[in-house]
Amino acid sequence: MQQQEECKDEETPLLLSPTTSTPIQHHHSWDGRGWLLGVAFLYGTLNVTLRSIYAQPHPPSAAALSTSRGWLAVLCFLPLLWRRQKTHTTAPQHRQALELAVWNFGAQGLANIGLLTVPSARAAFLTQTSVVWTPFLSCLVHPDHRPQRHHWWASLVCLCGLGLLSLSHETPTTSHNHNSHAYGHVLLLLAAGCWSMYIVRLSILSVGHEEVSLQACKNVYLATLYSLWWLLQSVWEKTTATPPSDVTSSWYSHPILWCLLLYSALGPGTVADIGQQHGQSLLKDATESNVWLSLEPVFTAMLGYFLLKEPLSWAEVGGGALVVSAALWSSVV
Repeated sequence: MQQQEECKDEETPLLLSPTTSTPIQHHHSWDGRGWLLGVAFLYGTLNVTLRSIYAQPHPPSAAALSTSRGWLAVLCFLPLLWRRQKTHTTAPQHRQALELAVWNFGAQGLANIGLLTVPSARAAFLTQTSVVWTPFLSCLVHPDHRPQRHHWWASLVCLCGLGLLSLSHETPTTSHNHNSHAYGHVLLLLAAGCWSMYIVRLSILSVGHEEVSLQACKNVYLATLYSLWWLLQSVWEKTTATPPSDVTSSWYSHPILWCLLLYSALGPGTVADIGQQHGQSLLKDATESNVWLSLEPVFTAMLGYFLLKEPLSWAEVGGGALVVSAALWSSVV
């Protein structure tokens, strides 16, 4: 009996599953993948929501939309912070939050500028090249977190699938300004790099930092950066006599638009931010996290088919299958 008790004490620290010899910690990885799958779905609904906003009469500019959505997301965090303060006294990590906000703002701002000269389908593909940026940046910034070999291959397969998803919507352009196209391509690739850096840094900062406080602080900084962008745009339009890009009396008084903005701030904003940090803290590997987040255009295509009645081409079906396969491949241990 004494020997059995000693064996039991020796086995307890291993935290083995009762049915298999796999450590319980391995199941946390699948919990993280589930969280990131939900986040990818929420990001997919964001694309459909933004399309609906821009389909409204006199929609806001990208800067006005981002600013409004950013501060609405901050408001959505307030009840969570109030509830959190009752049980936790963790002070917000301002330096880490500001760093994440800068990378997030860089990804969004550069992408919005690049969209001015690059067709939307090609722009979507260029921004999704972050799935290849991530393993390189992970090796460069955090040498101790090198991706495994199958993660590299899964990233390349995912990139091929994303290419099919974007090229299936490619439309010929009548613009012949090759310099502006090249400039837009560079900006979109830089936007992909910023998003990859955000994912790499979040995989590190998510460990040891509480999700609500860090993400709420990040969103305050992000909304401030969006406000500065909108202010600079307004000053530029006045000094250069450029026609204003916002029709204030139109979109501010549109109730449907505000409902769409509120959802984009709550679901793909607040909930997605918390879910992404929690999922990456369980999964740890930034490259695999980005592969799972790359399912976003797959959900966008599915939602566009069911909600907006947009037809699916065989290229989209094939591209989606490749992305799903890459996500499952990246999960192989």
